[in-house]
Amino acid sequence: MSRHGPHHLVIFDAGGTLLMTRAINRRKQISAISPLPDDKVRRYVHERVLTLTRQQFTPGRIGAFAAELGIPASEFPYRPDLPAEEYVVDPTAPAVVAAVARYARIAVCSNVSAFDADVMEGTLRAWLPDVDKPGSTDELGS
Repeated sequence: MSRHGPHHLVIFDAGGTLLMTRAINRRKQISAISPLPDDKVRRYVHERVLTLTRQQFTPGRIGAFAAELGIPASEFPYRPDLPAEEYVVDPTAPAVVAAVARYARIAVCSNVSAFDADVMEGTLRAWLPDVDKPGSTDELGS
């Protein structure tokens, strides 16, 4: 049994809690230029786009997505040629996580897209090397 007992687990959200970013909401970028209603864009992006990793965005796939959304492929914001999001650790996060870790096991979860997950994970690993791989809400089925 761990030092925390059998049922002590604290889950932290990564984006906007432990990590800060100046991320532009890509779905909102699409909604701003797509002729489709916002709810259709939101559903499309959630169901078809957010689960793909950066490497899975091929020119053909980008072209197909853009065509279905009614936007130019050059304006599609999920493109590997665009710079990755930059995440920085919130200045208060290390002390808070360290204090909580004395009493409970720590897990990190995020609703960040798979497109940005590797960058977020790398930032977390730099100061939380013992945390299990950060999970996404999509992986958890929520």
